[in-house]
Amino acid sequence: MAIIGFAHWLPPAASSADELSLERFELAVLELEPAAPVSRDPLSMRAAAVSVNPGPGDAVVAAMKLRIMPGWYIYAKVPPEQPFIETELILEHGPELLIVDDWNGPPTLPHKTAANTRIYESGANDLLFFRELAVSEQGSGEATITVGLRYQICDADYCLPPTTKTQQLAVALLSEEDSS
Repeated sequence: MAIIGFAHWLPPAASSADELSLERFELAVLELEPAAPVSRDPLSMRAAAVSVNPGPGDAVVAAMKLRIMPGWYIYAKVPPEQPFIETELILEHGPELLIVDDWNGPPTLPHKTAANTRIYESGANDLLFFRELAVSEQGSGEATITVGLRYQICDADYCLPPTTKTQQLAVALLSEEDSS
């Protein structure tokens, strides 16, 4: 299955062998395989934390892949006058990690009938969302990251109630002493 979402991302500057590379990121994302969605749950999600021996200042990328049944979609942007729920991407972490940038993801599509409304639909492709973090000076031991989304999924005739899906990820961190 193809992936939509990471064509514009560049890895952190490669100043050491331990930094995250685009090749490592691509490999980890290819292995990230959501379950097949079913009619009673038309969106499946799988997440991973991608890193290489993360010590203070090194990159950790939280990646989330979505698979949506053909014909279904979630809302990326909803004007205030519309009754739909805009998708909210979730990233929770402790003091061991610092957020580096905003979520990156696939392009949105215009809704066929709702003006000024944008959607995500995957069809034959998985949707990839990711966000870069950096290990803080306090980072050693293990960090926990919660990744997920709150969304409303619809097809041409029906919308399901808003749902939240999350997945907890563990990242083994190196201390300053371990990384030298």
